[in-house]
Amino acid sequence: IAFCRISKSTIVNAKQIYSLEKSFSGTSTVNFYQTHKQVHVSRRYYQVLKERLNEIGKIMRKKLIGILLILLAG
Repeated sequence: IAFCRISKSTIVNAKQIYSLEKSFSGTSTVNFYQTHKQVHVSRRYYQVLKERLNEIGKIMRKKLIGILLILLAG
């Protein structure tokens, strides 16, 4: 599932997130592909979002490796 809650009032498509940033003051924001928008991530949902992004990253790496193996074999 690509959609993830990042605050009480915000749900985002995790596949469109370019970066997750945490400042020294403890506030967190997400940046999206192909836009300059930044959205606040609440402390409550930060860890859940971070884990979700790691899961998506693992899935994408596996798909990429599979594609590369097919290209190299063919």
